[in-house]
Amino acid sequence: MSIKLMRKYSKPLMAFFGVILMITFLVGISYTASMGTSGAGFVVGKLDGHPLTNGQLTQAQIDVNVLRRIPYFADRLGWLSGRSLSRASLQFYLLLHEATRNGFLANVQDVRDQLQSKSVLRQVAALLENSVYVRENVVQAVADLDAINQLADFAYGAALPSQPQLLHYISELSSKVRIDYVRLSAAHIAASQPAPSAAMRAHLFTTYRGVLPWNPNQSREPPQIDGHHYPFGYRYPNRVKLEFMKFDRAAVRAAMQPTLADVQTAYRYYKAHLNKFIIKPKKATTTAPAHPQYKTFEQVKNLLIRRQLDSHIDILFHRMTDWTLHQTAKVWKNPEISGFYKPLPRSKWLSYHRLSLALANRFHYRPETGRWNHWLDSAGLASLRGIGQAVTKLSGWNTPLGLRTLALKIHELDPHAKGIGLLLHLQAGREGPVLEDRHGNEYIYRITAVSPAHDPTSLAQVRTAVARDARLLAAYQLNIRRGRRLADQAGKISLAALARAKGLPLTTPPAFTALAPDVESPLGYNYLGEPVYRIAPAQIPGIRGRLRQLTRAAFKLALRNQRTQDHARRTRATDASASPASGVKAGKIAISGAPKPSVEKPTTSVNIGSRLEVFVMQLVAVHPIPVNMLHAPVLQRYAGSQIVTQTYMRFLSNWLSYKAVAAREHFVANR
Repeated sequence: MSIKLMRKYSKPLMAFFGVILMITFLVGISYTASMGTSGAGFVVGKLDGHPLTNGQLTQAQIDVNVLRRIPYFADRLGWLSGRSLSRASLQFYLLLHEATRNGFLANVQDVRDQLQSKSVLRQVAALLENSVYVRENVVQAVADLDAINQLADFAYGAALPSQPQLLHYISELSSKVRIDYVRLSAAHIAASQPAPSAAMRAHLFTTYRGVLPWNPNQSREPPQIDGHHYPFGYRYPNRVKLEFMKFDRAAVRAAMQPTLADVQTAYRYYKAHLNKFIIKPKKATTTAPAHPQYKTFEQVKNLLIRRQLDSHIDILFHRMTDWTLHQTAKVWKNPEISGFYKPLPRSKWLSYHRLSLALANRFHYRPETGRWNHWLDSAGLASLRGIGQAVTKLSGWNTPLGLRTLALKIHELDPHAKGIGLLLHLQAGREGPVLEDRHGNEYIYRITAVSPAHDPTSLAQVRTAVARDARLLAAYQLNIRRGRRLADQAGKISLAALARAKGLPLTTPPAFTALAPDVESPLGYNYLGEPVYRIAPAQIPGIRGRLRQLTRAAFKLALRNQRTQDHARRTRATDASASPASGVKAGKIAISGAPKPSVEKPTTSVNIGSRLEVFVMQLVAVHPIPVNMLHAPVLQRYAGSQIVTQTYMRFLSNWLSYKAVAAREHFVANR
């Protein structure tokens, strides 16, 4: 009887239980999961004199949980407190309270547009599939965030640049200087420095023992220690060892012979795509020729046959890599709840050498095998030939992932990984996703050993590196003194003449500005769909990287030169007004034979501690922005938008902070 009733009323019962579960989730699960042991009536503080309880924060907790689990919105929550979920929820609640109190409500169309994006739809679908949240939670969270964003946009109007700031910014974007410079590198003379003392070696080891070696390719400077940004560091980074199998496309192609079917397929492709083989006229014309000429099949035959062979190789590689990964996966049991596998002794891993022999018997091609038994950090992985530049073939990823990203996201190095590491389930002994380099070669690989980052236990472990750095430091300090002397001498003659006399290489780069858009680091797109770039120090031609110290020093020389010229003009005007020929004004004393101001060529030396280099530079010419361009409306609008972009997050990170909103809303937390 009960079974018949269940069949008869199954749909109404399912709907009823669904409602019950949703109510339980909204009121119970999300609330208790986020709030810990405190009940809904627990008072967290007073908001404008009135008690604020945990129960009132429930919706804010759901909002924060949802937004942080959708990458598109999580990337826009940099201002939200990371101290704890309860603090972040309280901050979000206070900001939403302030927005609502001031009449800022969510724009329904904006919320709809954000949720209609294909990438956002995928992220929301993933969230709803793997959590207890429902779509209504997502819509409410985005709407609440939109209200806060409207409040923030309104507040940001007070941070718009003043007219003097705008003119200064335009000048830095458009005014140019030309310089000559001589580079003094510590690396060039380090070998000639005396052996460092034991005290110096001990000092360097103690100071930089816990610091990771600096990568010169990164944009940030090394950490400041004892007032310096030296690139030293002796801490061992995360490192791995690995082995691989390489499927060489060129080797397979060389062994393949085209068949008659390949030639026929190539010819059919040629006939079906004749428009791809039009011979372009030598002279450019505005109109298409009435009777276009085509390349003959013989002219493109080899290219098309190679294309046909590559399609065969793609199929072969796909079959071989699939078979190999299937074989290697057999020795691993079912994954645990975390998605990772129980560690397997290395003796049970399938041998790549034996697998390559099996592939040769099965597919008549034996892939290369190899291993690196020395430790490889991020830079070492990227420097490996072939596999170091290979990337994943996985579909659905916005950016292909390279070996150094995958290998160092392995479970043993990052057990609490999110995103890449969690999705790919990498761990020692397990094969990662197939990699492919720009030549079409494919790689199967696995991490064989892992060494987490750690400090050296003694100076003996890094004695060679410490001795090298001590010599580099001594050479750098010597170059600092040399640079000062050269700057003093060049100021009286010229840096070019001094460089020739001393046999130093002189560089004369083209003129450059103080600031320039960093086209490699776009911040996003404006409402017109135009890319917005991060404004950074200009890259001086001939110098790798954007060194703010050098651009600042160059423009300080230009300013010093301007002040010297202004002083010279005032002196000449004073002399002229006091001369007998022009008559002496009452109260003025004429000084005959007053010395003329000496002509100095502005020169300076700049020390770049992160590179252990000293630059001696001399001003050659200044090209200031014309006044009419300085006040041009188009340029002012452009510079204004750039300043807004540059300072937007800096302003908001402070204005939207918990401390700031708590003060504005008169919230006092319980002690």
